[in-house]
Amino acid sequence: SGVNITRVEVYLLNRSNDTQTLRNVVGFMDMGESDKIYKKDSIASNVPAKSPTSNLANNLFSNYLDGLTRNPELISDALEFNRFAAGTDFEKITSARKLASTEFIINKELGYITLQRKLQNDEAIAVAFEYTYNGRAYKVGELSEDYNSRDETDVVFLKLLRPRKISIKDKFGRIIPTWNLMMKNIYSLNVTQLSRENFQLRVIYRDDRTGIDNPQLQEGDISKTKQLIQVFGLDRLNPYNDPQPDGNFDFVEKITVNTETGLIIFPYLEPFNTGLRNLFKLESNSTTRDYLTKKYVYDTLYRTTKAEAELVATKNKFFLTGSFKAGSGKEIIIQGFNITQGSVKVYAGGTPLREGTDYVVDYTFGKVTILNDGVLSSGKDINVTYEQQDPFSFQTRTLLGSRFDYKIN
Repeated sequence: SGVNITRVEVYLLNRSNDTQTLRNVVGFMDMGESDKIYKKDSIASNVPAKSPTSNLANNLFSNYLDGLTRNPELISDALEFNRFAAGTDFEKITSARKLASTEFIINKELGYITLQRKLQNDEAIAVAFEYTYNGRAYKVGELSEDYNSRDETDVVFLKLLRPRKISIKDKFGRIIPTWNLMMKNIYSLNVTQLSRENFQLRVIYRDDRTGIDNPQLQEGDISKTKQLIQVFGLDRLNPYNDPQPDGNFDFVEKITVNTETGLIIFPYLEPFNTGLRNLFKLESNSTTRDYLTKKYVYDTLYRTTKAEAELVATKNKFFLTGSFKAGSGKEIIIQGFNITQGSVKVYAGGTPLREGTDYVVDYTFGKVTILNDGVLSSGKDINVTYEQQDPFSFQTRTLLGSRFDYKIN
């Protein structure tokens, strides 16, 4: 694409003991946007549509942020005075922590970040980044050198990627842009150290009429000739990486699969929407096109929550099937979050191992690393036990109470 990402700084609510990188930050949803501005009644684009994103792409900085108070106690009132809505147009994070480079992964080719841990329900995420394009440098948000000379309590302006409260649509029925920033094309196999050997994956459609799991749809002149794994972009190459589909999953590291974390990555951001629509466009009969689109396209999956989408039983019929080999290697990912400190116990063949000598635990990321190579080469089963804190302990709640005293006479 010609885009070269040079720096990314990511900020989250601080829930660790880190006090070195704490800042008060405010993330803005429309920062850097030109053709995807949400608050169009106040923010206007400064550049033509499809221009590179930057702080100068619209008038947010020049009209509202330049000269605005940096006081964390007053900034919310100042923004709301300018008709910015908290939780939608902006999100203030007091005592935000800048993540270390080991806490997230940047895919510089495709321009997305992946956190090493799951976000909790009340956590917002905001970023600042810079990149070059066609020889010119662009910046979104404020990077470290922009605010290091200012008072430590001053607010830093960033690009909001995810608000505390996830809303899909606003009161007018419009999709909120931050909802589309969360990727919905990645599926976890819940394993680590995935092996390419004997790996098989298919996408099948469970047809109620025949009761058979089919690797392709059974309707349409063109549609029934295409395997679903090809329709969804997971089969474009042969075993020699030539651009020729061969009916098998393209095992391409970091593109269609992440072997370290056991993730399957579809090349469409909305595979069960875009992939199917592209297939049905090949049909010559317009009536057939409309019928197939209405019956199979599962765009509800990307316009509502997962729980709501699963209730659409007429379309919730696609499945990933296959087989794989995986091993945790030296690192074992604990399938949970909020792991209680000191609760992790590791056993090899029923014999307890010693923490600090045979293994170490990273409670932040939920990861056990085996230090004793003899344990790994022994062939014994390794079991990990742990305690998980109340997953709802940090969620926002509303409590209502009342008291009534009755005097009976």
